[in-house]
Amino acid sequence: MSAEDIAEEIRTALPGTEEIIVLYLSGYLVDDAGEDEDVLNIAHEILQSVAGEKKKQLEDLMAKLNDMLEEQLAARQKKKAQPKLQKLDKVMDMGKNQVSNTLMFSEGVDLESINKGKASRVDMKKLEKQEAKLRAKIEKRAKRDLYEGSKLLDQHKKQQTYEEMFMKINPLEASASAKNKSKDIHLPSIDVNFGSNRILSGASLTLAHGRRYGIIGRNGVGKSTLLRHIAMREVPIPAHITILFVEQEIIGDDTTAIDSVLKADVWRDHLLKEQASLDAKLQELESEGDDKRFEDAREEYTSRLAEVHVQLADMDAASGPARAAALLAGLGFDEQDQQRPTKSFSGGWRMRLALARALFVK
Repeated sequence: MSAEDIAEEIRTALPGTEEIIVLYLSGYLVDDAGEDEDVLNIAHEILQSVAGEKKKQLEDLMAKLNDMLEEQLAARQKKKAQPKLQKLDKVMDMGKNQVSNTLMFSEGVDLESINKGKASRVDMKKLEKQEAKLRAKIEKRAKRDLYEGSKLLDQHKKQQTYEEMFMKINPLEASASAKNKSKDIHLPSIDVNFGSNRILSGASLTLAHGRRYGIIGRNGVGKSTLLRHIAMREVPIPAHITILFVEQEIIGDDTTAIDSVLKADVWRDHLLKEQASLDAKLQELESEGDDKRFEDAREEYTSRLAEVHVQLADMDAASGPARAAALLAGLGFDEQDQQRPTKSFSGGWRMRLALARALFVK
């Protein structure tokens, strides 16, 4: 019995079922039948929304699926069964201990004399193995704690390099050339690796513009890895499509909520800073008079400033504060909250800020 056999049964019993649902259910039933208690009930609920009035066909299909998964379901029931009571090898009478618990508090106990003449029944090899396992477990826990601590130390460093990463992944020239180009994504063959493990091989990826997608799967199958590959353009996403990866809540600092949202559009923020710098340089040159030595620099700064103005106008930079305020208001931030530093918000509210940043860039 394979996933393809189950998929064929679903297609036959309920023709017209979306292929993505068929593939998901067939893989889920095969992989999790021996682990998850309610695989058939979950499959029934999903297929019920597809079957509509075809109740008889649905019940027949569920009966077939039950027969096909009989071996895995039986193994799960066996694993679930409670262990039986066992008779002790040696009867222990707690009321006839040689050493009283109360005596231990008042007098010293000579353990050597108590155990004298008794041969040790401890398997030293097993004891050594157990101690080695315990040491390895402690070392692993220490390394994990060290790793968690290093992640906290690296968070601010990652935040500082966010702007650099964004501009590298989403070049301004590519975004400017996006007009009249398709925003659909169709990749006929992609490979995704995590370290030495191949997660996807020769897979196809199709995303239609305007639709929302969710990635479903068990923990550890590679959902986040796939998203990171897309976010870092490690799969060939068209260059004119802007990508923003919201992984977790933003790091709290003294930046106000509204400024945090405005800075999410890295190119807008970068161009505004460049505009301010060029204005300052031109004012400085104006104070130098009409000296011919500064004529070339003045022309260069003026020309670049004109280009910056055009780019800011193309991205409608002037409406940024109003759009950011509207987004934050829609997510529950009032005017006072919008002026609060991000470090004053809880993790849940910072996650909302991260969402507002993503929507603002969009």
